[in-house]
Amino acid sequence: MKVKLVSIGNSKGIRIPQSIIKACGFENEVEILGAMQSLYPDLPQVNPEELAELRTLGQITDHMSQQMPATKKKSAQLTARSLP
Repeated sequence: MKVKLVSIGNSKGIRIPQSIIKACGFENEVEILGAMQSLYPDLPQVNPEELAELRTLGQITDHMSQQMPATKKKSAQLTARSLP
């Protein structure tokens, strides 16, 4: 899915289609990493102090993949490729 950033006050954000919000069970707040860890329980836990230093989703996924054993990395890569 490709989305554009929109201005929201002094910040930028994305608009998520209502069908996706309902399908994911999102309500007023969303804990992204918590939701991902619920869907993929084999993901490593991220230390909050380390997480505070990471600025992008790419940095978070790189950090998490470095903590995974090699066998789980291959499985996670295959799963990620199958996502829309």
